[in-house]
Amino acid sequence: MKIQEVRDLIKDYPEDKLRLIIAEMYRRISKRTIEEKDIDQLLKAPDIGKARRSAEANLRDFSGVSYEAEEFLNNAQQGYYFIPNRVVAKKDRPKWRFVAKRLHKELLAHCQNTENLNESGSLLLAIYNVLCQGCGVYLFSSDDPFASVGIGQPDFFRDVVAVLKKGDASTQWIEKSIRLIIDNGLDRQTVHEDLMLVLIEFLNTPPLKERAIALCHMIGKETKKTTERRDAEYVAQKRNNNLVTLVFLVYKSLGEIEAGITNFKQNYRERDQEISLYCLLKLLKGPGTKDLWLREYEWAQGQGIQPRKSLAAVYSHLKETGEFTNATGAIVFHGKNVILRLDS
Repeated sequence: MKIQEVRDLIKDYPEDKLRLIIAEMYRRISKRTIEEKDIDQLLKAPDIGKARRSAEANLRDFSGVSYEAEEFLNNAQQGYYFIPNRVVAKKDRPKWRFVAKRLHKELLAHCQNTENLNESGSLLLAIYNVLCQGCGVYLFSSDDPFASVGIGQPDFFRDVVAVLKKGDASTQWIEKSIRLIIDNGLDRQTVHEDLMLVLIEFLNTPPLKERAIALCHMIGKETKKTTERRDAEYVAQKRNNNLVTLVFLVYKSLGEIEAGITNFKQNYRERDQEISLYCLLKLLKGPGTKDLWLREYEWAQGQGIQPRKSLAAVYSHLKETGEFTNATGAIVFHGKNVILRLDS
């Protein structure tokens, strides 16, 4: 039937019958179609779905969007939005942020179309990567490109991961997402844990979380090809420690904190043991972890490690009251889902 025929057929149906029809139709839709067409979101927020369809009607043709995206990426990588050149006029160089924001919105819209999903997703990923690059080197007139575009890095990363997952029937999207966290630059407002918690939002089943842990171990064993860099040791250590931190957070979301502690103490690389202790206790701090926090603090003291004054203050307060001084620095999970992270 055509859509108008459907509307005419059901217009006089009572509410209970319509509910039954919707439930039965949902049961008969394949899981792949539900994900591709975002049926769940339509059920949760039908008005948003209507607005999206209206926006799609006014959406630029994908060929035009992809052409502009590739042009933007080339200009950015060549530094044409920052250095004097004859490709991008001086008056147009500050406009890069509006181009990036528009492309982000349009590529996300085109990702809803299965036909354009892979290519639009690749372009969205490439724009994310070039903005990350711009956090460390001058590619644009700003050294804080995510803020300039008006999209926080964790929010942009969330969009990228959602598209990667949607376009991948396997679990390769998890490895790609991990590498985006450990191998990219950060803006001024973001720390690696912010991106890790975004990834964990998408690891919504124990098998996906276990796969992420296995991939972190695999990536950690890779041969580092950075021997020619003066800061090779620092880069390798930072990369390793971010992987260890991610493993801890995934274990924490599984409710297997002991496994996370064991892995952390075995693999976290830091010459100063007090710094390792501080990083572990910061990750541990949160609801239901009081005894573990005290245990690790006291174990470190037994090993001759002298905790910093701020940790000693938390320890004293915890022993006296049974509660942390405040929630600062805590990474909090509700069941198996992250609900917030508070900066220290």
